[in-house]
Amino acid sequence: MGYKKRSTNNNVVADKTPPDATPPVEVAPTPVISDEERKQNIANKRRETLAKARAMRTPKHEIRKQAEEAIQNKDELIKTKEEVIKTKDEIIKTKDQELGQNKQEIENNRIKMLEDNVIMMKKLLSDKTPPTEVAPVKPKRIYKPKPKSEPNPQPPQPQEQQQRQPMTTNALIEKTYREQLQERLRQEILNKIRDDTFS
Repeated sequence: MGYKKRSTNNNVVADKTPPDATPPVEVAPTPVISDEERKQNIANKRRETLAKARAMRTPKHEIRKQAEEAIQNKDELIKTKEEVIKTKDEIIKTKDQELGQNKQEIENNRIKMLEDNVIMMKKLLSDKTPPTEVAPVKPKRIYKPKPKSEPNPQPPQPQEQQQRQPMTTNALIEKTYREQLQERLRQEILNKIRDDTFS
């Protein structure tokens, strides 16, 4: 598998064409530039590009001025920010003072109302009212633990049978409603205690 060689027939045909068919193109003679002129042209172009580059470049003293101006602008911004913060702090302080005064006024009003209420209560209590009877407070019963020396403790006998006697209608009528409620509550509590201990 080799590569095919191109035939050179086309070139041969082109060379065999008569020279009269295509007129020769006249090329303007290029001026011959000496080496010194060519070097001078190159030097001129370099000078032009350097001049353009220098024109675009900013000098160091201008850069320093810009940096100083930027620093001054930053200082001015910082000062304005500090002033704004100070004004905000002052506004907050005044609002706090106003709120503090409002709170004090509210507390003073509450105190006055409470004092007025106390005065009214004293006036109402100072009126001659019959003294109310205070129910005597029963002392708490202190439970003493049984000594463990007893080998067979006797089970308590139910007292319900002894205490529960059918009450007559006359006895019920004589008791007041309050006494009846107290008796019922007492009986219920005793029943609960018995159920808890013996069940």
